[in-house]
Amino acid sequence: MGRSENKASRLLKIEALLLAFPQGMSQAEVARRLNVNRSTINRDLADLPKHIYLEDDGRLHIDREAYL
Repeated sequence: MGRSENKASRLLKIEALLLAFPQGMSQAEVARRLNVNRSTINRDLADLPKHIYLEDDGRLHIDREAYL
């Protein structure tokens, strides 16, 4: 699997995780569940869809209304 395929797969997994955790998740929590470094998740932030956002509390959230 190439680098771009890994990233695309990881972005989908982040989205699925956030759907399963409506209270949001920290970047460290997401990184642990995906078995990657937290810096990898931080780099991925720019490529996440707009309905996934970083809240002021430092947690990643998904806007469920925009997701539908």
